[in-house]
Amino acid sequence: MEVTSTGSVLEALFSPVAEHSFLSMVHPDIDIALNDAERVLVESRRAEHRVDPGAAVDSETVRTEFLSDQDADDRRNTSSPRG
Repeated sequence: MEVTSTGSVLEALFSPVAEHSFLSMVHPDIDIALNDAERVLVESRRAEHRVDPGAAVDSETVRTEFLSDQDADDRRNTSSPRG
């Protein structure tokens, strides 16, 4: 691949193909196949991040909130009468 500018380097590094290749190296057991709607969603979120990277939520916060929600769902499911 011939790269002529810094923008081209970044585009090449962060293209969907490059990302998939990188993720395949890091997580070889995960196959990422996106349909068109999913690809549009990912691209829109990436665009939002480029506009305001400070709005990102760190992964530990997301993980903590997810686990808390999951625990609440589990408690609700075990305390609900089944019918």
